[in-house]
Amino acid sequence: MSKYLCRYLPTTSFQGTSERFMCSRCEYNCSTRTLLDRHQKFHEAALACFMCGYFCKQKAVLQTHLRSHTKKPFKCIACSYSSDCKASFQKHAKSHSNDKPIQCTFCNYKCKQRSNLQTHMRIHSDVKPFKCELCNYSCKLKSSLRIHTKTHSYDKPFQCPSCDYKCKLKSSLQIHIRNHSDEKPYQCAQCDYRCKQRSHLRTHIKVHSDDKPFGCHQCTYKTKLKNNLQVHLRSHTGEKPYACTVCPYKCKQKSNLRTHMMIHSEVKLFKCPYCDYRSKLRNSLQIHLKIHSAEKPFKCAVC
Repeated sequence: MSKYLCRYLPTTSFQGTSERFMCSRCEYNCSTRTLLDRHQKFHEAALACFMCGYFCKQKAVLQTHLRSHTKKPFKCIACSYSSDCKASFQKHAKSHSNDKPIQCTFCNYKCKQRSNLQTHMRIHSDVKPFKCELCNYSCKLKSSLRIHTKTHSYDKPFQCPSCDYKCKLKSSLQIHIRNHSDEKPYQCAQCDYRCKQRSHLRTHIKVHSDDKPFGCHQCTYKTKLKNNLQVHLRSHTGEKPYACTVCPYKCKQKSNLRTHMMIHSEVKLFKCPYCDYRSKLRNSLQIHLKIHSAEKPFKCAVC
């Protein structure tokens, strides 16, 4: 490392008739104030980098700088990561440890790095520094903005392997794929309810509360869920905002449209466990299953 260390020794002097800028500490002179200012710093900082002209006052600082011109001496034994900065290397090494010493003061969140905690703390505030350039959307996390930005694209790179469904987000595909299976990873802590989506669980949990904050301004109807109120209000207006893209069918609820769209699909998701019967609609399967039971719910009113 010592071969890169050098003391500044002026070896050049200029003579001429044009105006020159003279160094007050040595015989150096130059044509511009900028060059003179740069030269003066060499008198203040005794140590300079041989390779780029970087200068500093402390030998340890210069040695740290010199690593930027060499290979990265700090190598991780657990992966291929390497660095020329010891602090960066130590920060990386924590990623291989299960220890999470930094904890949020508002919740049970723990993390390995203080920068992660700073990002997490936005959840507990109303600050939304990341704004979409194409609409009024704003959010607390940069990662959320990246996901949102994809909604402005017509590209749908993720396709379901079992049907024609395509989407813009990988997370949306993962949620959709559960429709082809019985997997319900989200369970209510207060009852046996299970569901396929986290958002459905959040909605369900409100059922266990007696509070009904959403009231209709045209009748006495009250509900626990905002979505229920929005659907109810359509009974007063007759509005049917959900329209089929294949036929003239319209409806008041998105769930009804999803059910209807299965009619236009060749996929038959619902299979009878007793025979080869398959159907597009769950209701059709439920009706079919009565064939395999002794149940006879429909009785003649005459005999």
